[in-house]
This record gives sequence, C-alpha cells and structure tokens, in this order.
Amino acid sequence: TELTSLVIVEATLLGSTATGEQSRLHVWDLESGEKLQEEPCPIIGARIISIKTFKYCEDILVVCGTDGESRSGKGNRVVSIYSLKLLDFHPFITSGLTDEFVSAMHKHCILIYDKFKLTIHNYLTRKKLLSIQELNLSRVEMVDSGMIFLGQTLNMFIFNTSTFAVNILEFPDFSFLKPLCGNFVRIQYEESELPTEVLEVGSSLKKVNIVLPKQEDTVLPNRTCTNIVVKEDFWGKLIVSVKRFW
Repeated sequence: TELTSLVIVEATLLGSTATGEQSRLHVWDLESGEKLQEEPCPIIGARIISIKTFKYCEDILVVCGTDGESRSGKGNRVVSIYSLKLLDFHPFITSGLTDEFVSAMHKHCILIYDKFKLTIHNYLTRKKLLSIQELNLSRVEMVDSGMIFLGQTLNMFIFNTSTFAVNILEFPDFSFLKPLCGNFVRIQYEESELPTEVLEVGSSLKKVNIVLPKQEDTVLPNRTCTNIVVKEDFWGKLIVSVKRFW
C-alpha cells in the first residue's frame, strides 16, 4: 500500500492510499483517534494523486488520475470535491485536465485553468459562473471577498465569490503581488521609481495611503487587519513603525 497524499484540517487527518489499481481516501479524527470514513476514488479506474486545501474553503479538492490520455487528446486528471461535513463527495466533477492545470477554491466556488481556458463554477449547484477563453494566466491570489487572477496582458480580474460579479482592470506591469490580510494586497511595480503600495480590493482597487519598503519580509499585519508593522533599515539602523490601513 502506497501513501499518495496527506493533509491535516484542524482536528481531521485526510490521507489517500493506493494498492495496485485501487485507491482510497481515509478520514481520521485526530482527537479521538476514530476513523470517520473510508471512500474509494470517485472515478472508476483512477487513482487519487493529491489532496489540496484552501484557506477560504472548508471543503477538500481531490485530484485523481487515469493511465494515459484519452482518445480525444484531453488530459487524464480529474477533479472532485470532498465535504468534511457530509463525509462524502459532492456531485461536482471535472475531467480531461492536463497535469499542468491550476485550481483554487473560495467559499463554494472553484476556479480551474487549463490549456488557456479559465472557468469558475459554483460546485454545490454545478452552475458555471465564468468562462474565459485564450487567457494566458500568470497567477491566482485570494482575499476575503474573492479571487484575483492575472493575465500576462496587464489585465487583472477580480471575482467576488458572494455576488459572483467579475471586474476586469488594466493595471501597470508589476513584479510582486501578495495578499496582506482581509482585502488588502501589496503591489510592487516593475518600474523602480514607483513606490510599493497597499491597495484594497473591492469592485475596483482603492489605494491606501501607505508606502512600503521594497523588501518582502518587512511587513506584518495584525490579526484584526487594522494595522501593519513595517521594518526598515535606515542608515544601518532598524526602524520599526506601525501604520493603519485607514
């Protein structure tokens, strides 16, 4: 028996094993030591390759794989979603993905990008919420309100996972984008003379009156996401300051 993937979600341990052609998902309660559930791979003839968790989603992404590629030339990866509340798989399944696909989950929405096509579904209702063709995706980030995904043509897409609204913004070229906390992100631009800024993500991007140092490790937000601690090296001396978002 081969252990193929292992994750811990709070007090729950999930692991997948493969024995020959059979693959199973195991769910354990770490506090009681009780085995809560054991499920076969939801796809007949496939093996569980990986289990993934996401900060803004309580369900689990399960990636399965079949041998070889299908006759249509599609990939052999299959995505399904496991519920820790129901201890069962949701009906939503996406197949035919290559091993280079990108995925993200936020609330009850799942983003899948593969072969220059991006889709977002509500996986509870299986309704398609967004589809974009011929997108050269560079990265996906998540904030409290939803997902940010970036194309390599200076387009930024903001998808709200509560309202299902999408906004497309043209944005200057940047080398660094990272969520800080809440709906705040930190952006460092390619042009060295432009400052590193903090922006709040909504239906658009709102600049916060904070300019940050270039170094990535110099900023630490507090737990309530009202202040950030900024460390700066000024003529060989470490300067620590506290700045409010608003």
